[in-house]
Amino acid sequence: MKDLMMIGELARILNTTTKTLRHYEEVGIFSPVYRDPITGYRYYHKCQLKDGYTIISLKAAGVPIKKIERSFKEGQLKEIFSEASERLAGEIKRLTELKETVDRRTAILKKVDGCRDNMKIEYKHKGKREYIIYSFPPIDEIDGAEIYRRALEFEKIVGSRGLPFIFKGALLSLEALRKNDFLMNALIYEVEEGSKVKEKDLYTSSEGRYLCIKYRGDPRRENEGAMKILSEYISEHSIVPEGEVIGFSYAGAHTNSYEDDYWSEIQVRIK
Repeated sequence: MKDLMMIGELARILNTTTKTLRHYEEVGIFSPVYRDPITGYRYYHKCQLKDGYTIISLKAAGVPIKKIERSFKEGQLKEIFSEASERLAGEIKRLTELKETVDRRTAILKKVDGCRDNMKIEYKHKGKREYIIYSFPPIDEIDGAEIYRRALEFEKIVGSRGLPFIFKGALLSLEALRKNDFLMNALIYEVEEGSKVKEKDLYTSSEGRYLCIKYRGDPRRENEGAMKILSEYISEHSIVPEGEVIGFSYAGAHTNSYEDDYWSEIQVRIK
């Protein structure tokens, strides 16, 4: 009896339940070597552990019990493990892509969580950042069709990442800000860690102090008003801007819809 174990001990070793082992016995795939006729206790031999682990592993990999049973009878364990491995590889790939999407969404929600007051102006210190840049002749920010066309071209450069979660930026000139023209002259996308990008395709924002305005709403309608508020604030407080103006928008920031749901921020480097 020293090589025998009761069903509870076996269940603990296999990290399963006695109910599961009884079910495997009922369907005829995994039965005890001995059952006490008086007490009804089930006893399994230690040599059955290998088969037990095999069944538990394949079942966890999504293989139906009947298919596992057939593979035992027909000696096709190698084939069924190979199929399960391929299926798991596909599932891992799908879950990895899903996790990347969830992580991007989480990062956006963390950033927008502080955006409670619309058109709020604040100062912030920002470190040096690198962006992939796509430059073009200046576009009026209310020309949504042209901006959308440029954005689609830009997505081919940075790779498709799903519109609701894309993190885009736009560069505007200081001269445009002073004249209230609000012309966009480039799109930017923050370089991800480990990315290999040619230096000519990079835009680097300087470390330093930035004046920022945040707002919620479709930038096609709200951005001009936000820029005017920012421009007036700069004039009223005699602030001296430096470098370009950077604007960021997160589509679908608060909901799954990205028709009207945006969180945006405009940053101006200042002395």
